[in-house]
Amino acid sequence: MPPIIIPEKCSGCGKCVDLCPSVPPAIKLVGCPSKAVVKEPDACLECGVCKAVCPTDAVILFGEPSSRPHAKTQHKSLLNTS
Repeated sequence: MPPIIIPEKCSGCGKCVDLCPSVPPAIKLVGCPSKAVVKEPDACLECGVCKAVCPTDAVILFGEPSSRPHAKTQHKSLLNTS
């Protein structure tokens, strides 16, 4: 399941868009002021990079990475919080 982005918390910084590994990116900036929005939910890899890089904690994921079937381990360095 793709993430949910809380518009009230999103600063529009674009980090989630820049680092989204899906092709096309699942998340895009829209509006003025810009806010992140999941525009391509079927493209989402469910890797958790968007949540890991969000400075305002605006991204909600469902389940732990191991329970998300398409989680990608190549992004482990971005997800590592230690």
